[in-house]
Amino acid sequence: LLENAGLRIVFCQLPPRHASFAYYDGVNANAFFFINKDLGAERQIFELAKRLGAVYLHTGGCRYPEATPPDTLAIARKFAAFFLMPEAAMRATIAQTGITQDRWTYELILRLKHRFGVSAESFVIRLEELALITEPLAKKFKTRIRQHYKTTGYKEPDGTRRILTPNGRLDDLRLVTGRRRL
Repeated sequence: LLENAGLRIVFCQLPPRHASFAYYDGVNANAFFFINKDLGAERQIFELAKRLGAVYLHTGGCRYPEATPPDTLAIARKFAAFFLMPEAAMRATIAQTGITQDRWTYELILRLKHRFGVSAESFVIRLEELALITEPLAKKFKTRIRQHYKTTGYKEPDGTRRILTPNGRLDDLRLVTGRRRL
């Protein structure tokens, strides 16, 4: 989709401390995105969206009134989260499952993150920003996820395979129902 819009995306080996970088050719109005091929699918998607946000900021897509320039990468990370997990879509997805702030399970986190193609940690952070999960549960899940990342070299829990099943929503409801008090 992005390449059809004229953007160039290159998956290549990058030094370990670099997940991605982008270059904007203003003369020809081309953007080039270089993404570390060794990252998991979710991190690659997030890095691509983050760099898209950085190019958008760089080209004047968003203006800030402050005298000092903002932290572009921090804003680009926010752009990626909003781009990949829009508030309306997040709220609609959570509403469809009927899950409340205090009833999240680790399995539900891993299941629903796949719908947005993001990492488990990014998903929990976005849930927390939107007040769709309690702070203690978010903290518990982030600790568990970060420990998993640390021990596996940033591999996603539950693999990086996106769940694409014809009855996926029924499975979501089954997981939620198992958590409801009768």
